[in-house]
Amino acid sequence: MQCRVYRRCGGCSMLEQPYANQIRWKQAVLEKLFPKETVLPMLKDKNPDHYRHKIYATFGTNAQGIFLGLYGYHNHRLVNSMDCLIQHKKGNEILRTLCELANDFHLSVYQEDRRKGLLRHVYLRISSKDEKVMMVLVLGEKKFPGSKKLVKILLEKHPEIETVILNYNFRKTSIVLGEQERVVYGKGYLMDKIDGLSFRISSHSFYQVNPKQAYRLYQRAIELANLKKEMKVVDACSGTGTISLLLARHVQSVIGIELNPQAVFDANENKKVNQIQNVQFLQGRVEEVIPRHKIQADVLFLDPPRSGMGPCFMTYLDQLKIPKIIYISCDPNTQARDIQILKSHYSITVSQGVDMFPQTKNIENILVLERKRNEESRKSLISRIK
Repeated sequence: MQCRVYRRCGGCSMLEQPYANQIRWKQAVLEKLFPKETVLPMLKDKNPDHYRHKIYATFGTNAQGIFLGLYGYHNHRLVNSMDCLIQHKKGNEILRTLCELANDFHLSVYQEDRRKGLLRHVYLRISSKDEKVMMVLVLGEKKFPGSKKLVKILLEKHPEIETVILNYNFRKTSIVLGEQERVVYGKGYLMDKIDGLSFRISSHSFYQVNPKQAYRLYQRAIELANLKKEMKVVDACSGTGTISLLLARHVQSVIGIELNPQAVFDANENKKVNQIQNVQFLQGRVEEVIPRHKIQADVLFLDPPRSGMGPCFMTYLDQLKIPKIIYISCDPNTQARDIQILKSHYSITVSQGVDMFPQTKNIENILVLERKRNEESRKSLISRIK
């Protein structure tokens, strides 16, 4: 693929590498981090272009006017990303239209040094089910002159946009979304489908960027867990309930635990929409929720943010003595760091990479960790076999 901003943009560091070489490199990373004999062949993306259904872009200005872009590699310069080769094509079209309208309406762009200006960022989410779009415009000022007219024209040009949200972020921060927002068109959320189940996505909810590979990721994680109908499962960092609800058909019960209240709300809505009865969602920190509700589990699924969980949580997890842990991570380095604490009592039985982010060095990985049997348990097992 030819990209006119390659090496200037901070996005696709492997774009010029043949896809087979990218997979070999990622496989080698996993084999270096985890026991080589446990690392299975990576699940490749059958279509590694235009796979991003989640798009963040920042407003900037140049000689031609207002544009949308990403920050450059190791710098704070905006690079035009409106023709990005990994972003969904429909998303790129909407970005271009939005900039044309912003120029026509003579809107101001937010300036970080002065903390002044209207347009800061845009966030697009595109459903894999029907390619409907949620658009979130992040603003640095409350007053938005001509907003109704701009949205009306945008919807005429792009009827696939199902909802438009104005989000207000007045803070000096690199975090894209602010805490205040207002729905100006539609319901304020998007619906998507995975494996026959419907999922509600709001502006603050986590949802994977690559839906087709996400389906393969969850399918493979469930397969590797070797679940049985009588099992009780905890889904830590459960988000909008995607993994929890997909697990429900395989086990007796699932408890999803999530810190983000909006995500828990969405998860409960997803539970209602899918009419699933054997899943419960609880809001709070895992290490507080589990003892408060006296939760027992045969298997724990863990899918944290890129930063991982850290030593305090992993020490607590070790103390729970859960027989099996399925640890899903979008950063195998923090994953490898976290499991060091578990190594005395757990063995890695499988490492399964999934190429969720083609053209980049990012890797999604599933680790299966099984509790080691102590000597007494081992002797008891041997005696029963005899």
